[in-house]
Amino acid sequence: MTEYVTVSAKIPRELRERARELGISPSEVIKRALEEEVKRREVEELTKRLKEAERLGVDVKRIVERALEEEIRRAKMERFKRLVEEAFESMDVSVDEWVRAVKESRMER
Repeated sequence: MTEYVTVSAKIPRELRERARELGISPSEVIKRALEEEVKRREVEELTKRLKEAERLGVDVKRIVERALEEEIRRAKMERFKRLVEEAFESMDVSVDEWVRAVKESRMER
């Protein structure tokens, strides 16, 4: 569960009244603006770190490509495992029985 804290900001009374007339929630606007600024600064910081790593000779692009390839392989394998499990459930056969049948068919070849 997310823990919340109170953050306050002083704004001109006229601005608060205009916002109220327009149905604007200062709390929501402040949250959204702060979230956007935090994301912007995180991207900025990450960009600086990546540039520094590249300056030091690290092939960042290749590292990212490898990580993506591994994640895609993992996701495909998980999907394949689910499909196999679903197939076994619908065939009313156990994995051991299926393995035995495959081995027998290979021996017959």
